[in-house]
Amino acid sequence: MTQELSYDFVVTDLFLMNFKEELWVDEELVRTAWCIDQPEAEPIMDEVIAAFPNITREYLTSTRSNMIGYASNYRPPYSNGCVSWYARDYPSQEDHNTYNIFLPEGCKLNRWFGKKFDLVTKQVWLKYVFAGSTMRRPELPPCKIEPFYAMISDEAGNVLSEVDVYFNSTHDEVKQYCKEKGLRYPAPPQLEEYDTRRLWSIVYDYDTLEISKVKAYDIFNIKKRNSL
Repeated sequence: MTQELSYDFVVTDLFLMNFKEELWVDEELVRTAWCIDQPEAEPIMDEVIAAFPNITREYLTSTRSNMIGYASNYRPPYSNGCVSWYARDYPSQEDHNTYNIFLPEGCKLNRWFGKKFDLVTKQVWLKYVFAGSTMRRPELPPCKIEPFYAMISDEAGNVLSEVDVYFNSTHDEVKQYCKEKGLRYPAPPQLEEYDTRRLWSIVYDYDTLEISKVKAYDIFNIKKRNSL
């Protein structure tokens, strides 16, 4: 029987201080991010503040579990890559007004959102996280906790059709799923050395349910990983 929200699993056990995130797609590392208490986060925050005068250090460091890092152009709309920043909080009322946050019927926002900063075009996207058992989604691999979702909106209030659905599953289950669906398995072999079960996501079209990407997340305590 599943738990109510897999979001609880993420923010309770993973999104804490001293953590690092690596995101893998097609066995390639496409994003590396650090909690903002890590020294690697400092120059990235400086770059965002320099490029976006309305963004302050206080905003980026609103909670000590916020994460920031660089992402490649592995998926739309990030054609130039971007700085990816996540906060363990709800979007502000200003964000609601600017980004026209759309929630499918029966869904509810989670206390977790992100912004994607294009340092070339100065475009900023909002990625908001939500949950709801009524959400349209494709078939998923077996998972022991209820999936949750994210959608992306631009500053003109356009909500993109691509949806992320996040779920917790094993490497073997996701491998079998990818084989059956004709999808590329995202994780490199070394990820199996750390955890048999981890967080994954699938990117799909909200209208057609067509899957475009499978993503594997390696989110770990830096000190503990270095001690292995």
